[in-house]
Amino acid sequence: MIILLKMLYLSCSQSNGDGGVDIIGCYKRHTLLVQCKDIKDKVSCSEIRAFRTVMDNYSKNATLGVFVTSKKNHYSSFAIDEAQEAIDLGFKLILTNIHNISRDIPNYELYDEDSLVIKKIEENFLIQEEIKKKIEEQGKKIEGLQEKDEKAENRDNIIICLLFFLIILLIVNIILTLMPKS
Repeated sequence: MIILLKMLYLSCSQSNGDGGVDIIGCYKRHTLLVQCKDIKDKVSCSEIRAFRTVMDNYSKNATLGVFVTSKKNHYSSFAIDEAQEAIDLGFKLILTNIHNISRDIPNYELYDEDSLVIKKIEENFLIQEEIKKKIEEQGKKIEGLQEKDEKAENRDNIIICLLFFLIILLIVNIILTLMPKS
């Protein structure tokens, strides 16, 4: 447990008789609620629902609920559906096990209002950079088309000059054929 606490940089206290939470702590400016289960059967939807009910007592935006089992793949499909429903309602909830918890908590993206604003600014900046690149690409395409147009115009001018020269040659030839021979 101490290794996990150091890896995750969190502070916590063990809780007894707290109504469904084994560990309460603080992680990245969020209240961390951890429910641990070491049971024979898979975790049921009612156990997830009970944990969600406890989470209702805390701010959705500033609370991360972590449900931990002692075995891998130890959640029933109904429990997973219940957790997904909680997530859809705005709860921040992780279903994990003792083998993956040290990876799952740090990989979970937590946002508060400040980091959401920063993330939005970063996204807008990236969008602006992408738009600039697309504008530059379009500008290069337009320049390429303008060069093609100039080449086509030059080609057309050459063709017109050649046609004009051929017409002059025809006129000269007609004049020479119409002139009396001496």
